[in-house]
Amino acid sequence: LSDEAVIFLSHIAIYRDAMDKSALEILNPYLPEIGEPDLPPLPVYYPNPLEDHRFSDTQSKLDTPSNLHQAWLESLEERKSKRLAYHEAYQQSERYQDALAQFNQMLNELQQRGLLIGNEEQTKFDMHPVIRGYAFDQFKQQSNEVRTSVYNKVRDHFAAIPPSEIEQQVQQPSD
Repeated sequence: LSDEAVIFLSHIAIYRDAMDKSALEILNPYLPEIGEPDLPPLPVYYPNPLEDHRFSDTQSKLDTPSNLHQAWLESLEERKSKRLAYHEAYQQSERYQDALAQFNQMLNELQQRGLLIGNEEQTKFDMHPVIRGYAFDQFKQQSNEVRTSVYNKVRDHFAAIPPSEIEQQVQQPSD
């Protein structure tokens, strides 16, 4: 097995049950770093513009809390749209597409070796309990930074799922 496949197995061992492919993709060891888009700063409220040397004409609209609130909402919407555009461009990039192809190859290899079990549609994957136990032991031996990073990726993935989708998954038990 490649080093990436061994690391991947140890990372997915934190899941207790069968996983959707999307839950596995977040731990894809081939993905390039996404980075962060260049976002405009959020507006700041200056209570007394005459005494504040940082005050400028563009901030004169922010001389009341209600104006600041509106400016914040507009700025947050702009930041959101820029972040979405950045992520869409990232997912269309050649590097990202290559990483997905490598990931799918790795999943196929792990299934052929019997280390990962997929359903017929290749949408859910599971590990034998003995393999999961060994892989989890390998995961526990990794550094705190690596473990924290993996846990954060998993947490962020599930936090982004709308509650309605989670309810559907609970009502329709896995295969």
